[in-house]
Amino acid sequence: MIKQYRIEKAIIEERYDSFSLAKANDRTLYHYAFFSANLHRFLPHIPWHEHARLFKEMALNQSLSLLDMQYATVFADNTLQTAVENLRDQLQAQPGIVVTFHTGSYRLLNFLLTKAGVPISLVVSKHTYMKEGEAFREAFRKLGNGTGHFDLIVAEQPQALLRMVRSLKDGNNLLLYMDGNTGMRARLNQLEEISWFGKPLFVRRGVPYLAHAAQVPIYPVLSERGATGVDLLILSKIDPAGFVQRTAFIAETCQHLYALLEAVLQKQPEQWTCWPYIHRNLGPSISGNPLSEPENQLSCWSVFKFGSDCYLFDKINYQFFMITSEMYKDCVEMCL
Repeated sequence: MIKQYRIEKAIIEERYDSFSLAKANDRTLYHYAFFSANLHRFLPHIPWHEHARLFKEMALNQSLSLLDMQYATVFADNTLQTAVENLRDQLQAQPGIVVTFHTGSYRLLNFLLTKAGVPISLVVSKHTYMKEGEAFREAFRKLGNGTGHFDLIVAEQPQALLRMVRSLKDGNNLLLYMDGNTGMRARLNQLEEISWFGKPLFVRRGVPYLAHAAQVPIYPVLSERGATGVDLLILSKIDPAGFVQRTAFIAETCQHLYALLEAVLQKQPEQWTCWPYIHRNLGPSISGNPLSEPENQLSCWSVFKFGSDCYLFDKINYQFFMITSEMYKDCVEMCL
């Protein structure tokens, strides 16, 4: 099993070694445009010419995460076991909400906790359920007998919140992705404004709201992928018991959780797969970083297609201009 995993991992890594944006499809160029704009907004010290490499490494990490899920049993008996057992012991003493982000091998935690006998209800989007539901079922089948309770709650379903509450009351633990912005559409007044990398960001407040309402702790966990493999960071639990005011707990917890993510991304921004989407959380007005004489003025621009329409995209100010298909073809290589 381990040998086959290593073979398939090497094949994926070799495929990404030859990855080139100049040969990428329209969907990839669309994601790269917003990846680059968002990365520059929050980490402007990273040179423009580094964006393509970081985008490739982010995409590689995402592909490897899918592979890790298929070979979850490979990780069930390795050095991650100590971290998982530590978290398992905490959850057995006081069940609650396990909160993580889309970093490192972000899918593994679900399987490792279940393998360790921890009862889990995983909250996923409808898109994830439809796309990866069969892969989830296959991976849990491979885990074999002796695993803990596991079920999926689709965030978009009308009874999703009720199912979460019931699951907690039944003694199960919830596992949610703090950066998973799916489910019921949130109006601006349903979001919490935090400071992230010194910039305003609007994030969902559902996790701390539910923790305070149910009076259960939050257990933050972050995954990192390094040269020697995958690591799990089991961080200090957040207990709502000391907070009388729910609004104060929500504000402090949202800020704290994203500060944990920020600490990881300061060192390894390519670990996070949500860079192409975080602009959706910037709020109603966006002002770009001041232009500090980039080595190539064209670096501030990207092109992408939306449907059959072609656009030139200003990555500083998040403005886009419709262009002809001929101009699009001319601009692709110049803007990379």
